[in-house]
Amino acid sequence: MSISVGEKLICDPRTLENFNNLLSCAKERLQRDSSRFASGDFWKIFEGEVCKALDKSKDFVGVPDWNIEYIGGHKFPDIVARINKNQALGIEVKTLSTRNDSWKVMGGSIMESTRIPDVSRIHVFCGKQNPFEIKYRSFEDCVEDVAVTHSPRYMLDMNVSREKSLFKRLGKSYDEIRHMKNPFDAFRTYMVDSKMKRNATSDGEDLWWFSPNIDEFSKLDLAEEKFASSLEAFGR
Repeated sequence: MSISVGEKLICDPRTLENFNNLLSCAKERLQRDSSRFASGDFWKIFEGEVCKALDKSKDFVGVPDWNIEYIGGHKFPDIVARINKNQALGIEVKTLSTRNDSWKVMGGSIMESTRIPDVSRIHVFCGKQNPFEIKYRSFEDCVEDVAVTHSPRYMLDMNVSREKSLFKRLGKSYDEIRHMKNPFDAFRTYMVDSKMKRNATSDGEDLWWFSPNIDEFSKLDLAEEKFASSLEAFGR
C-alpha cells in the first residue's frame, strides 16, 4: 500500500508565514487566560481550546478565509487549517502535566495510516499544565527518536535542536520518508543499531519489527485506533 499524502501540495513562504503567525497568536490568546488550565483534565479541554483560539486568531493575522476544522478522534493531525479546496495545514495537539523540564511526548505510528490525506505541513502545538506553558514547532523538527510499543512510533521533543532531530540524523526528510511505500525501511538499520547499543536484547525483547510486513502494521494501527477511541468514549 502506498502512503502518498500531500505530495503535490506546495507551501509558499507567505502561506507558511501566515501559518506561523496564526499559531503565535493562538498561543498568546491561550496564555492570556491560562488560569482555566490550572486544574482538571488538561488533555480533555486543551485540544478544543486550541481550536477555538486558532479560529479567533484568523482575522487578526489576516487569513479570515481559512477554515479551522477540529478533527479529533484518532486522526492525524487533530486540527486542520484549510486554506482552500486544494491546500491544508495541520496542527497536532499534545499535552504534558509534568512539573519537570522535559518536553518529551509520544507521537503516532511511523506508518501514519490515520493521516488526513490532503494536509501538506504539520506543526506540533504542545501545552504543559503545571506551570502552564506552550511550545510549537514543525513536526519534522521535533521528532527526536523512534520507540517501539506494539508498533514503531515517533518520539517528540519540543526542545531538541533541529540538527539533532531524527530526520537530520537519518539524512532523509520527513516528506521523503512518509511517501515511501514502506516508511519502516528508512528506520530499519537505525533502530536495530540503537537497540543493540542499549543491549536491549538481554531483557528478552525480540526484534519482531526487523522485517515487518506493511499489512501487519496497518492492522496494528487499526487496533490502536479502536483502543484510543474506546478510551475517549469512557473519558480515559
